[in-house]
Parts: sequence; C-alpha cells; structure tokens
Amino acid sequence: GEPAFSTAGEYNAYIDLTDEWGNSARYETAIRVHDITTDVTAEAGSTVAEIKKLFFPHGEDDALKVSEDIEKYRSKVGEYELTAVGEYSEIPLKLTVEDTVAPTLAVKDKVVFVGQTVTPEMLVTSCKDPPEVKLSFAEDPRMDKPNDIPVTIIAEDEAGNRTEAKAKLFVNVDDQPPVI
Repeated sequence: GEPAFSTAGEYNAYIDLTDEWGNSARYETAIRVHDITTDVTAEAGSTVAEIKKLFFPHGEDDALKVSEDIEKYRSKVGEYELTAVGEYSEIPLKLTVEDTVAPTLAVKDKVVFVGQTVTPEMLVTSCKDPPEVKLSFAEDPRMDKPNDIPVTIIAEDEAGNRTEAKAKLFVNVDDQPPVI
C-alpha cells in the first residue's frame, strides 16, 4: 500500500520496477512524513517556544530543526524566510511577525518647577511593548506659572497601536536658595 502522507511518521515504501523484457526488482526505502506548518503568523514579543508551537502544533519533530535563530525575529515586525532542516530534507518556512497589541503604560504624578523642561518619560513608571515605543504628550503642558496641570501621555508603537494614560504635573515656584 501507499504511505499515509497525511499522518506524520516514518513509513516503509516499496518501489517496484520492471523493464521491457519482464525483469523486475523491488527496492525498499523509508519515507518520513513531518507534521509541520510552513507559514505562520506570530504576535511581536511571542516567545521562541510559542513560535515553535505554531510551526509544530503537535509537538516538535525530533527529525527537524529550524536552522535560523528565531530569537532575533520574534520582536521585529516583518516577514522572515526560515528553513527546517532534517537528515534528508530542507523545508522552507515563512514567519510573519505582526504587532496588533497596544503598549501597556503606567504613569505617576510629578512635582516640577516653573520653566522646567518636562518630558513624558519623567512621568512614566513602566511602558511595555516588544517593538520600540514613542512617548509624547497629547498636548504640551504650559510651564510658565504655578498650577496643577492634568496631562495625557501617549505611548505609540511602530505599528501605530496606542495607549493613553493620565497624570498630573504640580508646577511650583522654586523659591529655595541653592544649598552647598
């Protein structure tokens, strides 16, 4: 019979040959059928183990190894050509890394002085997102007089995913003399 090409495993296969004079020969060989998905999409920041699970949904195939280092691709949005290499096979793979999740952002209130330059980074206690994140104020705060100013900080990643968080700037007058 024919090997079950839809089921992973190793199968014996026989090739029967007959020439024009009726001479025949039978050759036996082994065929290895791999259980692998060749085109996968992962979220930026997925772990190497999570990405391997996408390629090998029923567990890693001991006879195949991904030749490239997945670590260097897992957090960078793009399409990557990889190769699974076995003893007798090379299987082309495609890894698409996309970013659909907004950054997580935590901020704190801050006391500052009139005229001081303030950046969003001064109010951020944590910002998590695998790709790079750009921080900005929704509106630049006015630092010209004492006031309590509500501010909105925006965290936006390379894919355009955004998160906003609110904080407060307490703008005071610096009326303390320098200390030596």
